[in-house]
Amino acid sequence: MIVGVPVESYPGERRVALVPGVVAVLAKAGLEVHIEAGAGEKAGFPDAAYLEQGAHVAQSRGHLFPRRVSWLRCTGLIPPPPKLAGMMQICSGPGR
Repeated sequence: MIVGVPVESYPGERRVALVPGVVAVLAKAGLEVHIEAGAGEKAGFPDAAYLEQGAHVAQSRGHLFPRRVSWLRCTGLIPPPPKLAGMMQICSGPGR
């Protein structure tokens, strides 16, 4: 299975969904990791750190998307969409 990690696109997002140290663990489990060039830069992880751990670095998002099976992304602290917010209210019950 291939795991893809794109550059986060949410404004102001500095996190990356996968740190270099996890690449070797995923590879040992039989997964192949592809990361978009620069995906870890804002979090302090250069592409070289991912390469050293065995990841493949795609030069653009376009090179990443057509080949991925699973994606890892960060989710910002933003309000959920209205439909999901309603579902969350139902699940948590009134007054919680």
